[in-house]
Amino acid sequence: MPITNGHGPKRAILNARVSTDELARSGYSIPDQLKELRGHAVREGYQVVEEIEDEGYSGGDPYRPGLQRIMQLAETGEIDVVIAAKRDRFFRSRLHRLLRDKDLADLGVKLISLNDTGNRLADGFQDDFAEWEREMIRERTIRGKLEKAREGKIVASCRPKYGFAFTPERDALLVNEEQITVVRRIFKMVGPEGRTINATRLALSRQGVPTARGARSWSAQAIHDYILDDAYKAMITKRLRN
Repeated sequence: MPITNGHGPKRAILNARVSTDELARSGYSIPDQLKELRGHAVREGYQVVEEIEDEGYSGGDPYRPGLQRIMQLAETGEIDVVIAAKRDRFFRSRLHRLLRDKDLADLGVKLISLNDTGNRLADGFQDDFAEWEREMIRERTIRGKLEKAREGKIVASCRPKYGFAFTPERDALLVNEEQITVVRRIFKMVGPEGRTINATRLALSRQGVPTARGARSWSAQAIHDYILDDAYKAMITKRLRN
C-alpha cells in the first residue's frame, strides 16, 4: 500500500551524494545510489518530486547545493520526505544531522535512509562512526596531498579548470583543445577586439558555445574570472602575440 500524507502519495526527494575521494576509493557512484533509491520509492509508493545529486561534495559540508535545494522545497511545502541510500549520504557530522532533522521536522519533512534501524542509539552510533570515518579520510587526504606536492604533482579538485582535463592518474593536467580555443576567443574579444565582458558573454551565448557545465548561457562573472586567471594568461597571451 502506498505511503500517503493524508491527501495522496508522500512526495519524496531522492538524494545521492559522493565525494571525489569516496568515488575513487569505493566506486559507490551517484547512478548506483539513485538506482537503489528509485527501486525503494516504487516499492513504497512514493511520488518522486526530484532527484538531487551532490557529486564531489563532502558529507561534512552542510551548505552544499543539494541540501540548499532540499530546504527550499521543504520551506515551500512541496515535499514530505527526503530519502538517501545511507545515513552518511546526508551528513558525516552528527551535529549537522541533528540540526537539520529539527529544521525539517518543523516544516513537516523527514530524512529517511535505507539503512535506518529505527533505534535511536543504533542510528546515533552510525552517525558517530560516519563522523569518525570522515576525520580519518581527511587525515589520509592531507597526507596524500603533501606527498603529491613533494613529487611536483598537482592536487586534483573535483573538476579541472575549463580548458583542461586531468590525466587518468589525476596528478597532472592535459589541455582540452576545444575548450581552450573558447578561452582564446574570450581573450581575443576582450583584448584586441576591445569588446566589453557583457558583449563577449552575449556573443558566446547567442552562438550556443557551451559553458564549463554544458549550459548555453554564459555569465559575465565566468568570463571575468577566466581573464584574470593565471592558469590561462601565460599560455594564451603568448599565443595571441604570435
